[in-house]
Amino acid sequence: MEKEKPMPLMFDEVKLDCAYRLDLLIENKWVVEIESVDALNDIHLAKILGIFFFGNVSFH
Repeated sequence: MEKEKPMPLMFDEVKLDCAYRLDLLIENKWVVEIESVDALNDIHLAKILGIFFFGNVSFH
């Protein structure tokens, strides 16, 4: 298990070493994002979709 795992972003010719920081990455296949908010909204969904899209991650 890794905590605060930096996730790079590569899009076209742009590379960021740490575009996202995953709260928990378990066995290199489970992403756990912990939010402490009153309600989830579009920005939270956008973050998760960005992780899947830019991280080349699939979900089952």
